[in-house]
Amino acid sequence: MAHHDHDRNDIGREHPANHPGQIIGALLFFAVQVADNFFFRLTLIPIRNMYLQIPIAAVIIIIAVYMIRTGLTTVFEERRDPPEVISKGVFSRVRHPVYSGAMMIMLGILVTGPSGAAFGILVLNFIFYNSMASYEESLLIKMFGNEYLEYMETAGRWLPKFRKPAA
Repeated sequence: MAHHDHDRNDIGREHPANHPGQIIGALLFFAVQVADNFFFRLTLIPIRNMYLQIPIAAVIIIIAVYMIRTGLTTVFEERRDPPEVISKGVFSRVRHPVYSGAMMIMLGILVTGPSGAAFGILVLNFIFYNSMASYEESLLIKMFGNEYLEYMETAGRWLPKFRKPAA
C-alpha cells in the first residue's frame, strides 16, 4: 500500500511530523518496555498472572491489528470520486482507527509486562497522536465542513460511540 498519495484529492493530509513521530514513538516505547522488563526492572508493576495477562493482551492486539488493517485498506485502496467523508466500516465508530490501533498494540504489550516507564511513553505517544488527530480533523473540517462535523458526532475520536447523538 502506498501511503504517500499526495496527488490524491480524495483523502485528507497528514502532518509532516506524522510518520517520523510514529516511528520514534513506537521505537521508544518498545525500547523502554524491553529495557525495563528484561534488564533494569526499575518501574515494573508486580502483576504476574500470565494466564490472565496473555489472553487479554492477545485480544487487545488482535482488535488493534484489525483496526489498523481495515483502516489503511479503506483509506488507501479505495478511491472516492468525488471526495467524501469516510464513515463506513471501522470508521463508523472510530475516526482514527489506525492511530487507535497503534496505541492499543502498545497497551496490549504493556499488559504482558506492566512498566511504569513504558506507560509514561504510551502517554507521550497518546499526546502525539491526539495532536496529529486534531491537525488532521481541522483539515477535514475545512475540506468537508458540516458533513465532517456531523460525522464527529457519531464516531468517537479514540473509542467507539455506540449510541446515536440526540436529534
